[in-house]
Amino acid sequence: MRVINLFLCALLVCASCSSKYEEPCEIVRYDHTNIKKSYPLSSFIDTVRFTRLELPESYFFGRVKDILFDDSGIYVVDSKQDIVYRFNSDGTFLNTIGKRGEGPGEYADLTSCFLGKNSIYIADIGPCQIYEYSFDGDYIGTISHPFKLVYNYIRELSNGNFLCHTVSGMNKMHGVWIMDRQGELSKRVLAISEIYPFISSGWNTMTLQEDGTIQIYDPPVGIFYSFNPQDESIHKIFQHKSNYKMTGDFIGVESSYYIKEEHANCDIVVNTDRYLLSIWALPDMTTSFTLLDKNTQKVESCSFPEMDISGLFNFGRWVSSNLSNTWVTYLNDEFIGEYYPEKYEELRMSENVLIVNKLIFKR
Repeated sequence: MRVINLFLCALLVCASCSSKYEEPCEIVRYDHTNIKKSYPLSSFIDTVRFTRLELPESYFFGRVKDILFDDSGIYVVDSKQDIVYRFNSDGTFLNTIGKRGEGPGEYADLTSCFLGKNSIYIADIGPCQIYEYSFDGDYIGTISHPFKLVYNYIRELSNGNFLCHTVSGMNKMHGVWIMDRQGELSKRVLAISEIYPFISSGWNTMTLQEDGTIQIYDPPVGIFYSFNPQDESIHKIFQHKSNYKMTGDFIGVESSYYIKEEHANCDIVVNTDRYLLSIWALPDMTTSFTLLDKNTQKVESCSFPEMDISGLFNFGRWVSSNLSNTWVTYLNDEFIGEYYPEKYEELRMSENVLIVNKLIFKR
Protein backbone atom coordinates (compact mmCIF):
# COMPACT_ATOMS: atom_id res chain seq x y z
CA MET A 1 0.00 0.00 0.00
CA ARG A 2 2.84 2.41 0.83
CA VAL A 3 4.43 1.76 -2.59
CA ILE A 4 1.10 2.35 -4.34
CA ASN A 5 0.56 5.63 -2.48
CA LEU A 6 4.03 6.86 -3.39
CA PHE A 7 3.42 5.94 -7.01
CA LEU A 8 0.11 7.82 -7.09
CA CYS A 9 1.76 10.90 -5.53
CA ALA A 10 4.46 10.77 -8.16
CA LEU A 11 1.84 10.72 -10.90
CA LEU A 12 0.12 13.76 -9.40
CA VAL A 13 3.23 15.82 -8.78
CA CYS A 14 5.91 14.76 -11.27
CA ALA A 15 5.84 14.68 -15.05
CA SER A 16 8.07 16.01 -17.79
CA CYS A 17 8.35 19.57 -19.05
CA SER A 18 8.21 20.15 -22.76
CA SER A 19 9.54 22.91 -24.96
CA LYS A 20 12.29 23.07 -27.51
CA TYR A 21 14.63 22.47 -24.56
CA GLU A 22 13.63 18.82 -23.96
CA GLU A 23 15.00 18.15 -20.50
CA PRO A 24 12.63 16.36 -18.09
CA CYS A 25 11.77 18.02 -14.81
CA GLU A 26 9.33 17.78 -11.95
CA ILE A 27 5.94 19.46 -12.33
CA VAL A 28 4.09 20.79 -9.29
CA ARG A 29 0.39 21.45 -9.85
CA TYR A 30 -1.74 23.88 -7.82
CA ASP A 31 -5.48 23.80 -7.29
CA HIS A 32 -6.39 27.49 -7.38
CA THR A 33 -10.11 26.78 -7.03
CA ASN A 34 -9.52 25.90 -3.36
CA ILE A 35 -8.04 28.99 -1.69
CA LYS A 36 -8.10 29.61 2.05
CA LYS A 37 -8.79 33.03 3.47
CA SER A 38 -5.41 32.98 5.23
CA TYR A 39 -2.53 30.93 6.64
CA PRO A 40 -0.01 32.02 9.31
CA LEU A 41 3.01 33.96 8.15
CA SER A 42 4.99 32.36 10.99
CA SER A 43 4.51 28.94 9.41
CA PHE A 44 7.22 29.73 6.84
CA ILE A 45 8.94 32.98 7.97
CA ASP A 46 11.62 32.59 10.64
CA THR A 47 12.45 36.22 11.47
CA VAL A 48 11.74 39.74 10.25
CA ARG A 49 14.41 42.45 10.27
CA PHE A 50 13.41 46.10 10.02
CA THR A 51 15.66 48.87 8.71
CA ARG A 52 14.65 52.52 8.75
CA LEU A 53 16.03 54.55 5.86
CA GLU A 54 15.93 58.33 6.12
CA LEU A 55 16.98 60.76 3.41
CA PRO A 56 18.26 64.30 4.00
CA GLU A 57 15.57 66.99 3.81
CA SER A 58 16.54 67.91 0.25
CA TYR A 59 15.58 64.43 -1.05
CA PHE A 60 12.42 62.31 -1.03
CA PHE A 61 11.31 58.79 -1.97
CA GLY A 62 9.17 58.70 -5.10
CA ARG A 63 8.24 55.31 -6.55
CA VAL A 64 10.36 52.43 -5.24
CA LYS A 65 11.10 49.95 -8.02
CA ASP A 66 13.73 47.66 -6.44
CA ILE A 67 15.70 47.39 -3.22
CA LEU A 68 19.13 45.79 -3.60
CA PHE A 69 21.67 44.72 -1.01
CA ASP A 70 25.37 43.93 -0.76
CA ASP A 71 27.68 43.33 2.20
CA SER A 72 27.99 47.02 3.01
CA GLY A 73 24.95 48.77 1.66
CA ILE A 74 21.31 49.10 0.69
CA TYR A 75 20.33 50.54 -2.69
CA VAL A 76 16.83 51.93 -3.29
CA VAL A 77 15.94 52.30 -6.97
CA ASP A 78 13.47 55.19 -7.44
CA SER A 79 11.74 54.91 -10.82
CA LYS A 80 9.80 58.16 -10.40
CA GLN A 81 12.95 60.27 -10.11
CA ASP A 82 15.19 57.86 -12.06
CA ILE A 83 17.82 57.81 -9.33
CA VAL A 84 19.38 55.33 -6.90
CA TYR A 85 19.76 56.13 -3.18
CA ARG A 86 22.57 54.36 -1.34
CA PHE A 87 22.61 53.67 2.43
CA ASN A 88 24.92 51.71 4.68
CA SER A 89 23.63 48.49 6.25
CA ASP A 90 22.35 50.42 9.31
CA GLY A 91 20.23 52.73 7.16
CA THR A 92 22.44 55.84 7.15
CA PHE A 93 22.28 57.77 3.87
CA LEU A 94 25.55 57.76 1.89
CA ASN A 95 25.02 59.11 -1.62
CA THR A 96 22.98 59.10 -4.81
CA ILE A 97 23.90 57.22 -7.99
CA GLY A 98 22.98 58.34 -11.51
CA LYS A 99 20.62 61.04 -12.76
CA ARG A 100 18.55 62.05 -15.76
CA GLY A 101 20.14 64.31 -18.31
CA GLU A 102 22.06 64.51 -21.56
CA GLY A 103 25.60 64.79 -20.24
CA PRO A 104 28.26 62.09 -19.76
CA GLY A 105 26.95 59.34 -17.51
CA GLU A 106 23.41 60.74 -17.63
CA TYR A 107 20.42 58.88 -19.07
CA ALA A 108 16.91 59.52 -20.34
CA ASP A 109 15.24 56.75 -18.36
CA LEU A 110 16.22 54.33 -15.59
CA THR A 111 14.79 51.10 -16.98
CA SER A 112 16.56 48.76 -14.55
CA CYS A 113 19.40 48.68 -12.05
CA PHE A 114 21.65 45.84 -10.93
CA LEU A 115 24.71 45.36 -8.75
CA GLY A 116 28.05 44.04 -9.92
CA LYS A 117 31.05 42.90 -7.93
CA ASN A 118 32.84 46.25 -8.02
CA SER A 119 30.26 48.64 -9.44
CA ILE A 120 26.57 49.34 -9.98
CA TYR A 121 24.79 49.48 -13.34
CA ILE A 122 21.83 51.49 -14.58
CA ALA A 123 20.27 50.41 -17.86
CA ASP A 124 18.35 52.63 -20.28
CA ILE A 125 16.65 50.33 -22.80
CA GLY A 126 15.55 53.19 -25.11
CA PRO A 127 19.02 53.98 -26.51
CA CYS A 128 20.23 50.43 -25.64
CA GLN A 129 22.85 51.57 -23.14
CA ILE A 130 24.11 50.39 -19.76
CA TYR A 131 25.80 52.98 -17.51
CA GLU A 132 28.41 51.84 -14.98
CA TYR A 133 29.12 53.72 -11.73
CA SER A 134 31.23 53.25 -8.65
CA PHE A 135 29.32 52.63 -5.43
CA ASP A 136 30.16 56.21 -4.47
CA GLY A 137 28.26 57.40 -7.56
CA ASP A 138 31.18 58.24 -9.88
CA TYR A 139 30.53 57.57 -13.57
CA ILE A 140 32.84 54.88 -15.00
CA GLY A 141 31.64 54.24 -18.54
CA THR A 142 28.85 53.21 -20.92
CA ILE A 143 28.20 49.89 -22.66
CA SER A 144 26.13 50.13 -25.85
CA HIS A 145 24.40 47.18 -27.50
CA PRO A 146 22.21 46.73 -30.61
CA PHE A 147 18.42 46.62 -30.35
CA LYS A 148 18.45 42.94 -31.33
CA LEU A 149 20.04 42.25 -27.93
CA VAL A 150 17.32 43.94 -25.87
CA TYR A 151 16.63 41.90 -22.73
CA ASN A 152 13.99 41.82 -20.00
CA TYR A 153 16.34 41.01 -17.09
CA ILE A 154 20.12 41.21 -16.68
CA ARG A 155 22.84 40.62 -14.09
CA GLU A 156 26.64 40.68 -14.05
CA LEU A 157 28.64 37.46 -14.05
CA SER A 158 31.88 37.02 -12.12
CA ASN A 159 33.92 37.31 -15.34
CA GLY A 160 32.42 40.73 -16.10
CA ASN A 161 30.05 39.58 -18.83
CA PHE A 162 26.27 39.84 -18.46
CA LEU A 163 23.67 37.10 -18.17
CA CYS A 164 20.46 38.14 -19.94
CA HIS A 165 16.94 36.68 -19.84
CA THR A 166 14.30 37.51 -22.42
CA VAL A 167 10.76 36.29 -21.78
CA SER A 168 8.76 38.18 -24.40
CA GLY A 169 10.23 36.57 -27.51
CA MET A 170 11.29 39.96 -28.83
CA ASN A 171 13.82 39.78 -31.65
CA LYS A 172 13.62 35.96 -31.49
CA MET A 173 15.77 36.05 -28.34
CA HIS A 174 13.37 34.23 -25.98
CA GLY A 175 15.62 32.37 -23.58
CA VAL A 176 18.89 32.90 -21.75
CA TRP A 177 22.06 34.33 -23.28
CA ILE A 178 25.33 36.06 -22.42
CA MET A 179 26.39 39.53 -23.57
CA ASP A 180 30.02 40.62 -23.36
CA ARG A 181 31.26 44.00 -22.15
CA GLN A 182 31.42 45.29 -25.73
CA GLY A 183 27.65 44.81 -26.03
CA GLU A 184 27.89 41.80 -28.35
CA LEU A 185 26.26 38.39 -28.11
CA SER A 186 28.76 36.01 -26.54
CA LYS A 187 26.73 32.82 -26.18
CA ARG A 188 23.18 31.51 -26.48
CA VAL A 189 22.70 29.46 -23.31
CA LEU A 190 19.04 28.52 -23.82
CA ALA A 191 16.93 29.13 -26.93
CA ILE A 192 13.14 28.82 -26.70
CA SER A 193 11.28 28.97 -29.99
CA GLU A 194 7.79 29.63 -28.60
CA ILE A 195 6.56 33.21 -28.23
CA TYR A 196 4.15 33.69 -25.35
CA PRO A 197 2.00 36.71 -24.43
CA PHE A 198 3.71 38.08 -21.34
CA ILE A 199 3.47 41.49 -19.68
CA SER A 200 6.62 42.19 -17.68
CA SER A 201 6.01 43.32 -14.10
CA GLY A 202 9.56 44.48 -13.45
CA TRP A 203 10.06 41.63 -10.95
CA ASN A 204 13.56 40.21 -11.41
CA THR A 205 13.50 36.66 -12.77
CA MET A 206 17.14 35.90 -11.85
CA THR A 207 18.27 35.16 -8.29
CA LEU A 208 21.77 34.30 -7.06
CA GLN A 209 21.64 31.18 -4.88
CA GLU A 210 23.88 30.46 -1.89
CA ASP A 211 25.78 27.78 -3.85
CA GLY A 212 26.77 30.33 -6.51
CA THR A 213 24.30 29.20 -9.17
CA ILE A 214 21.73 31.58 -10.65
CA GLN A 215 18.11 30.55 -10.65
CA ILE A 216 16.02 31.79 -13.57
CA TYR A 217 12.22 31.81 -13.70
CA ASP A 218 10.31 31.86 -17.00
CA PRO A 219 6.87 33.25 -16.01
CA PRO A 220 4.68 32.33 -19.04
CA VAL A 221 5.15 28.59 -18.46
CA GLY A 222 6.29 28.59 -14.81
CA ILE A 223 9.61 26.80 -15.46
CA PHE A 224 12.62 27.29 -13.17
CA TYR A 225 16.16 26.86 -14.52
CA SER A 226 19.52 26.69 -12.78
CA PHE A 227 22.49 28.36 -14.50
CA ASN A 228 26.05 27.42 -13.47
CA PRO A 229 28.40 30.38 -14.08
CA GLN A 230 31.47 28.12 -13.90
CA ASP A 231 30.76 26.12 -17.06
CA GLU A 232 27.87 28.28 -18.35
CA SER A 233 25.53 25.28 -18.37
CA ILE A 234 21.81 25.37 -17.67
CA HIS A 235 19.20 22.80 -16.69
CA LYS A 236 15.56 22.73 -15.67
CA ILE A 237 14.79 22.33 -11.98
CA PHE A 238 11.00 22.13 -11.95
CA GLN A 239 7.81 23.71 -13.24
CA HIS A 240 4.76 24.93 -11.35
CA LYS A 241 1.35 25.15 -12.94
CA SER A 242 -2.10 26.35 -11.99
CA ASN A 243 -5.23 24.33 -12.71
CA TYR A 244 -6.18 27.35 -14.82
CA LYS A 245 -4.48 27.87 -18.15
CA MET A 246 -1.36 30.05 -18.02
CA THR A 247 -0.17 32.62 -20.56
CA GLY A 248 2.29 30.03 -21.87
CA ASP A 249 -0.66 27.94 -23.07
CA PHE A 250 -1.46 30.58 -25.69
CA ILE A 251 1.54 30.20 -28.00
CA GLY A 252 1.66 32.68 -30.84
CA VAL A 253 -0.64 35.24 -29.21
CA GLU A 254 1.27 38.52 -29.18
CA SER A 255 -0.33 40.08 -26.10
CA SER A 256 -2.35 38.90 -23.10
CA TYR A 257 -4.82 41.60 -24.11
CA TYR A 258 -6.04 39.25 -26.86
CA ILE A 259 -6.60 36.30 -24.49
CA LYS A 260 -10.33 35.96 -23.92
CA GLU A 261 -10.18 32.68 -21.96
CA GLU A 262 -9.83 32.51 -18.20
CA HIS A 263 -6.17 32.16 -17.29
CA ALA A 264 -3.71 32.61 -14.43
CA ASN A 265 -0.50 34.59 -14.40
CA CYS A 266 2.41 34.34 -11.95
CA ASP A 267 5.39 36.64 -12.42
CA ILE A 268 6.17 37.25 -8.72
CA VAL A 269 8.07 34.45 -7.01
CA VAL A 270 10.35 34.17 -3.98
CA ASN A 271 12.19 30.88 -4.41
CA THR A 272 14.18 29.83 -1.34
CA ASP A 273 16.06 26.70 -0.28
CA ARG A 274 12.96 25.16 1.28
CA TYR A 275 9.97 27.18 0.09
CA LEU A 276 8.54 28.61 -3.09
CA LEU A 277 6.21 31.54 -2.49
CA SER A 278 4.37 32.61 -5.62
CA ILE A 279 1.77 35.34 -6.06
CA TRP A 280 -0.81 34.60 -8.73
CA ALA A 281 -3.29 36.81 -10.55
CA LEU A 282 -6.32 34.57 -11.06
CA PRO A 283 -9.59 34.98 -12.98
CA ASP A 284 -12.24 37.27 -11.46
CA MET A 285 -9.49 39.64 -10.25
CA THR A 286 -8.57 37.38 -7.32
CA THR A 287 -5.06 36.87 -5.91
CA SER A 288 -3.47 33.74 -4.49
CA PHE A 289 -0.42 33.57 -2.21
CA THR A 290 0.65 30.01 -2.99
CA LEU A 291 3.25 28.37 -0.74
CA LEU A 292 5.06 25.16 -1.68
CA ASP A 293 7.11 23.34 0.97
CA LYS A 294 9.74 21.54 -1.10
CA ASN A 295 10.56 19.16 1.75
CA THR A 296 7.03 17.79 2.10
CA GLN A 297 5.50 18.81 -1.29
CA LYS A 298 2.65 20.37 0.70
CA VAL A 299 0.90 23.26 -1.06
CA GLU A 300 -1.23 25.95 0.56
CA SER A 301 -2.98 28.84 -1.15
CA CYS A 302 -4.62 31.80 0.53
CA SER A 303 -5.95 35.25 -0.28
CA PHE A 304 -3.53 36.95 2.14
CA PRO A 305 -1.20 35.57 4.87
CA GLU A 306 -2.07 36.18 8.52
CA MET A 307 0.17 38.80 10.14
CA ASP A 308 1.13 36.84 13.29
CA ILE A 309 4.76 37.98 13.70
CA SER A 310 5.50 40.60 16.35
CA GLY A 311 6.22 44.07 15.00
CA LEU A 312 4.88 43.34 11.50
CA PHE A 313 1.34 44.69 11.13
CA ASN A 314 1.32 44.64 7.31
CA PHE A 315 3.64 43.75 4.44
CA GLY A 316 3.32 47.17 2.92
CA ARG A 317 4.48 46.84 -0.65
CA TRP A 318 6.57 43.87 -1.78
CA VAL A 319 9.45 44.59 -4.09
CA SER A 320 11.99 42.79 -6.24
CA SER A 321 15.40 42.26 -4.63
CA ASN A 322 18.64 40.31 -4.99
CA LEU A 323 18.61 38.52 -1.62
CA SER A 324 18.28 34.75 -1.36
CA ASN A 325 15.94 33.12 1.20
CA THR A 326 14.39 36.55 1.84
CA TRP A 327 11.20 38.36 0.90
CA VAL A 328 11.69 42.14 0.87
CA THR A 329 8.84 44.59 1.48
CA TYR A 330 8.67 48.25 2.47
CA LEU A 331 6.44 50.86 4.09
CA ASN A 332 6.40 54.46 2.89
CA ASP A 333 4.51 57.54 4.02
CA GLU A 334 1.78 57.20 1.37
CA PHE A 335 0.95 53.62 2.38
CA ILE A 336 0.93 54.36 6.10
CA GLY A 337 -1.04 57.58 5.62
CA GLU A 338 -3.75 55.82 3.58
CA TYR A 339 -4.12 52.51 5.43
CA TYR A 340 -2.72 53.11 8.94
CA PRO A 341 -3.07 56.83 9.69
CA GLU A 342 -2.94 56.12 13.45
CA LYS A 343 0.65 54.88 13.03
CA TYR A 344 1.88 57.83 10.97
CA GLU A 345 3.14 59.83 13.96
CA GLU A 346 4.22 56.75 15.89
CA LEU A 347 6.52 55.66 13.06
CA ARG A 348 7.64 59.26 12.36
CA MET A 349 6.80 58.88 8.69
CA SER A 350 7.48 61.49 6.02
CA GLU A 351 8.26 61.53 2.31
CA ASN A 352 11.96 61.03 3.06
CA VAL A 353 11.46 57.92 5.25
CA LEU A 354 11.28 54.30 4.12
CA ILE A 355 10.97 51.26 6.40
CA VAL A 356 12.45 48.14 4.78
CA ASN A 357 11.33 44.71 5.98
CA LYS A 358 13.43 41.61 5.34
CA LEU A 359 11.28 38.52 5.88
CA ILE A 360 13.72 35.62 6.26
CA PHE A 361 12.38 32.18 5.41
CA LYS A 362 12.71 29.07 7.56
CA ARG A 363 15.09 26.38 6.36
